[in-house]
Amino acid sequence: MMDEGVAIEQARIYAVLEEQVKQYACRNRHLEAIGTVGRIIGGVLALPDVLDQTLDATLKVMGMEAGEIWLLDTATQAVCLTRQLGLEPEAFGERTRFALGEGIPGRVAQTGEVVVIPDLAADPRFLRYKVVAAGFKTFAAFPLRAKGEVIGVLDIATRRMRVFTEDDTKLVTAIGAAVGMAVINARIYEDLRLTTKRLEASLEELRRSQNQLVAAERLRAMGELAAGVAHDLNNALMGVLGQTQLMQLTIARGTFSKDHLSGCLSLQERLIADATRTIRRLREAAQP
Repeated sequence: MMDEGVAIEQARIYAVLEEQVKQYACRNRHLEAIGTVGRIIGGVLALPDVLDQTLDATLKVMGMEAGEIWLLDTATQAVCLTRQLGLEPEAFGERTRFALGEGIPGRVAQTGEVVVIPDLAADPRFLRYKVVAAGFKTFAAFPLRAKGEVIGVLDIATRRMRVFTEDDTKLVTAIGAAVGMAVINARIYEDLRLTTKRLEASLEELRRSQNQLVAAERLRAMGELAAGVAHDLNNALMGVLGQTQLMQLTIARGTFSKDHLSGCLSLQERLIADATRTIRRLREAAQP
């Protein structure tokens, strides 16, 4: 009897140890999955790549065969299928949009609660009949949260009967929160990129306008200068013309003298020098 009792106790201890080993192994896989998702989200990747790689990591750690990510369109109050991985993409693509409260994705997006369906064929809430016809049995959907709000849904499915433990639910919920923040950060980055692009375009337009204003001001100043130059040149030319006419009249009368002629020529020289300086000013002002 003692031997039988010892054997029973040893079997019990072995079963307990085996269960603990399984739990530790499961938790290690979960921790590895969280680390993997963290590295994916922390990397320099475009949002579609982040979603695909995160969804792939989730399918692997959970042992599921297909998965989807839906994002909320606040304008239409509906969730839209954004990424899909795994088996039977055509079956899962039977519906790519659900209004809030409609179907499992719409319900999870509206309530923010996890939904686990152990038998799809027996649950009337599931509206994609091609997925059921393709043999999928277990389906689970989790909210994507960011800053306290549901912004989408992550769901996974398999053709096997699969029980979701509390640790399973906590893991995928944590992944959903990480994905939610990645989506928000990507949207913020895209908004900043577009804002920067608009500001750069506005700055370029401002520069063009400024150049046009400078050109217009330069033309106005040139116009004023040209008017002044025209006045000065006219005065100089009229002076030269007057002296020339005076010399002609003096010569015609035969009354000119050397001193008088020299004076007229000196005055003409000064007037021509003034005109030359005026023209030089105009040229300098025209330099860019």
